[in-house]
Amino acid sequence: MKILIAYASLTGASEDVAKYIAKKFENPKIVNLSTVKNIPDFNKYDKIILGSGIYFGKIHKDLKKVIEQNKELLLNKKFAFFFSCGSTDPKKHKEVIEKNYSSELKRKAMAISCVGGILNYKKCKFPAKIMPYLNLKMLKMKKQNPPELDYKKMDEFCEKINNITLNKPSKNTKNQNGSKTKTKKVKQTEQNKAKQTEQNKAKQTEQNENKIEQNKQSKTKQSGK
Repeated sequence: MKILIAYASLTGASEDVAKYIAKKFENPKIVNLSTVKNIPDFNKYDKIILGSGIYFGKIHKDLKKVIEQNKELLLNKKFAFFFSCGSTDPKKHKEVIEKNYSSELKRKAMAISCVGGILNYKKCKFPAKIMPYLNLKMLKMKKQNPPELDYKKMDEFCEKINNITLNKPSKNTKNQNGSKTKTKKVKQTEQNKAKQTEQNKAKQTEQNENKIEQNKQSKTKQSGK
């Protein structure tokens, strides 16, 4: 299976993510969309993984361009998106997903995940460096630690793509197992009821036959008298 991992990055965070998740697959091709001259032909790959950092709530312009140009092709492929983000707020992550990916892409994607992030404003150009600089300053004032790349989330992201079942069963899995158990119980109950009904019918038939025989014998005795 051929896998493409394509990313766009300003600070190097998404590049680190791409290199890390590449270790989870067999011989994937890794491409930096910000430096490559020719974008790889998506038709040549079975699974496509695309990612970038988030800048003012938006994915990198180079990634956005590639998605727009290959949207129809992506919808007929297996694909996933990751993004690195300086915010640790899940609500912000949801906003990023809603803002940057169409409903069709969200519906068909194998996974869309935030994999943590870093606030390395020194590698950004103006005005992209403003937001990470202000965020870092705010965190220092609040005496909070800056965000980091989340390797656990990267692993979970790769597991979704590889269709690997997590060791800890999800609630859905539990519900499915529960439903299956209930279905078996219902079937067993129905079978028992049907069996009991047949037994009751047979018993009733036998009782009726006995009554008929008793009546015949009674009439015979009366005739003999």
